[in-house]
Amino acid sequence: MEQFHNKSGLKMGPSGEGDIHNLVSTTDEINYGYENIVNARLENMSLYIDESKHLREILTRYLNGEKFLEEELKSYFLVICGITSTTIQYLSKPFTEEIINNLVDSFDGRENSDIIEELVSRFLLVRGLSFNGSVKVITGKIAEEKLKENIISVLLNASCEIYINSNGKWGEYKDSCCSYIKGISWNIDGNARTILFNFKIPSVKRNIDFVLFESSHKNICLKSPSGSKFVAVRDMFSDDYRERIDICTTSHLDAKNCLLIGEIKNVIAPHKAFLFWRESYSPLLKDKKSIEGEIGKEVHSAFVSSVMHKDMILAIYEELESGSLSYAVNLSKDDNVEKFCNWLISI
Repeated sequence: MEQFHNKSGLKMGPSGEGDIHNLVSTTDEINYGYENIVNARLENMSLYIDESKHLREILTRYLNGEKFLEEELKSYFLVICGITSTTIQYLSKPFTEEIINNLVDSFDGRENSDIIEELVSRFLLVRGLSFNGSVKVITGKIAEEKLKENIISVLLNASCEIYINSNGKWGEYKDSCCSYIKGISWNIDGNARTILFNFKIPSVKRNIDFVLFESSHKNICLKSPSGSKFVAVRDMFSDDYRERIDICTTSHLDAKNCLLIGEIKNVIAPHKAFLFWRESYSPLLKDKKSIEGEIGKEVHSAFVSSVMHKDMILAIYEELESGSLSYAVNLSKDDNVEKFCNWLISI
């Protein structure tokens, strides 16, 4: 039997069939993946509804004479006018004030109840336009958290000392919430390793979902722009969850210490999963070649997906066979994830 890949645990027959089905997500696994996404969507919808209720409340109070709420209302009015946090930094204050005044003037002479209903409706409409983008960010975090949990689980089984960075400072792992973990560090047989999430190597022009370095956490400093801690904020203007993080670049984070780079995707639908594989693998391969060209040695690469479909796996197989891709991981297959994490900590 021809090996699918020596690190994947799969075997392929001459026709490309054989045990490839071991990595194909079952209907139940796909259903479970959809359930997680639906729950994330519902939770995000609840946030929008809560915001709209708050807008309705302060509008009612403002129109009833509580004028001190004007400044708070302005932030909502900017959202209603479609001005995001990205664009507002390029606009002058007089210009944004004029936009807000034009919006307010358009309701001149109308009943308070009509004003409230329309402004709340407009607010929800603008929020809805950015809904899918925010859900993609959240569902991506779900996949990332599952990978973090499995890495930590494997390290615990190996009786390793684990250090995590969740607030800009490194400390021993004490059953922390994985959603706040930005880095995990360990040492096995004197080999120190640190994995960072959503990290930009200085020589690469984009964020990489996860990067493994041959370095101890003691040599790596992560901090926010404030210099004290990470700030995870929900941006009212763009409805995006952003992590405003600066990296204190040291020699230990140079490309020369990079051992592996990886991409994580949480896409469930078959046609979209294959599309996202093609779109995300191309820049991953480009980054891998760029780093290898800079440091003159091989860098491993991994593609992690919430589910995998047959057509997608056949395409991945070609990259594994060529050696361009080191590992393919299906998060819906616990044994596959465990094998990957054991391999990861042994690099």
